[in-house]
Amino acid sequence: MSRVIFRLSAGFLVGVLALLAAVLYLSDYYTAEQQRLAAAGDITGAMEASRKAVRLDPFDIEALQAQSFLWRQQSEEDRAVLALKEAIERDPNNYLPYLTLANLRLGTGDLDAAVKGYRDVLELNPNAVSARTSLARTLTRQGKLQEAKEMYEVLEEEKNITYRDRYDLGRIQVRTGEPQEGVKNIRRARRQAAELKRPRT
Repeated sequence: MSRVIFRLSAGFLVGVLALLAAVLYLSDYYTAEQQRLAAAGDITGAMEASRKAVRLDPFDIEALQAQSFLWRQQSEEDRAVLALKEAIERDPNNYLPYLTLANLRLGTGDLDAAVKGYRDVLELNPNAVSARTSLARTLTRQGKLQEAKEMYEVLEEEKNITYRDRYDLGRIQVRTGEPQEGVKNIRRARRQAAELKRPRT
């Protein structure tokens, strides 16, 4: 009797795993189909494929991020935000949807929400250079120069600072009582920019 129960249980487990594999395969298929249709300019078809992928795999966020991009292409920012929020709910420890949402907020001019989003990203991944750079630039736009300067200084310490960021850091230093350091950074940034523009031989 116990052998029969064991076989039934094993058969049920194999069936469940086979069904799960089929569902995941279909989700991947519709995600790829969404990308293909979007590239071909069929936004309606791409959105439908994306919805199917989202329904099939409750843990996947790739389809939701793609869906958000499609909504942004149609200037449907509110729907794009909702798709990203659903992606965050599905995978709250993945910093990428937070970063995409923060960039979207920045693009719509909601600086406070963008700052919060970039801080959320850095809490999840302190090594996210693009989030730190974007946070520094957004804080500068808000006039929060001391906080922006701290972000740029972290980038400098970690050797991740670009010439543009160094130039911005220099300008902030000039305005916040460190004119000598600021001028040095501005000059250094200009040299770095000039070096990048030189033709390689």
